[in-house]
Amino acid sequence: MDHVTKFTKESGLKVLALASLDACEYSLVLHLLNTAASGHVQWITTIAELASLTRHPLHQIEQAVQHLESIGILECRFNGHTGLKVDREYESMRIRFEFDTSKWNMQDAGQPITSYDAIIYPFVKGLNTRHTPTEQAPLELSLMAKDEQVPSWEEVVRLFSQRAGDKAEDDEKSAADGAKLLLRTHPEEQIMLLLDYFGDRLPSLSLLASSWDQFVHQYEVEHLKIDFSNARQKHADLEKKLRQNAKEWLQDSLVEGYSSLEVGLLKLLISHKRPRRQLYWAYQTKERYPRLKDFFEQNKAYMLAVTSKGNIVKKQP
Repeated sequence: MDHVTKFTKESGLKVLALASLDACEYSLVLHLLNTAASGHVQWITTIAELASLTRHPLHQIEQAVQHLESIGILECRFNGHTGLKVDREYESMRIRFEFDTSKWNMQDAGQPITSYDAIIYPFVKGLNTRHTPTEQAPLELSLMAKDEQVPSWEEVVRLFSQRAGDKAEDDEKSAADGAKLLLRTHPEEQIMLLLDYFGDRLPSLSLLASSWDQFVHQYEVEHLKIDFSNARQKHADLEKKLRQNAKEWLQDSLVEGYSSLEVGLLKLLISHKRPRRQLYWAYQTKERYPRLKDFFEQNKAYMLAVTSKGNIVKKQP
């Protein structure tokens, strides 16, 4: 596995997103990542050349290299000596990107930032809940007491090795790290279920950790035999109709003299990725939009009710 692929599978890009670098530093990092993807892990260059390639001033590139080297994201050497001198803008140096995020020295409110911090949790951290998938049902959150023994990371690795067989790409350390990350961020029942279900289609635990949502979606598509394509198309058609209605009302606003709030809402519904949800939120405070009273009445059937956290409220059967 090449450096860039392994870095991506181990959530390196997500950790990089949490690094809070400035624009110049991100430009430099992405340039080096692109170079590594082309097969050049180490590169001989100068500060002046980097400034030209990234279109940033010399002093900014110099400061960026100094800072990135100090926190371990980059390694650079001049004439065999580690470190950067302020008078070496035009002197050749060997520079490389450090793909091992455990060697990065980043701090967030006094605490080191690791790959664990880059995970987008599917539930509230610390919530004493368990996920219990049931037959012919999606992987939904189920409130149950934690009275059973939680599988150890060794058990996760053992099941993965049994099911993946010869197609497993993880070595012992990578498998152990992936298993620990999964148990820290996802319900153990779902982990064991997905490992058992996908079998040798899942080459590594780190891939499951970094692409969790995709595997859950694939499980539901295959297991439940739901026509998600038609469902998504129906949803898209409803959003298209709502946007069209909002456009017509926005044209009328030029004549009727709507308030800035009312015009802003119509523009939001036209441009937003999820206009049906936005209509639901606006409907909760519809008194702020008196001239859109008829608009709400005509389009309330398109609303998609959501909770305060943005989750869709499912209709009772």
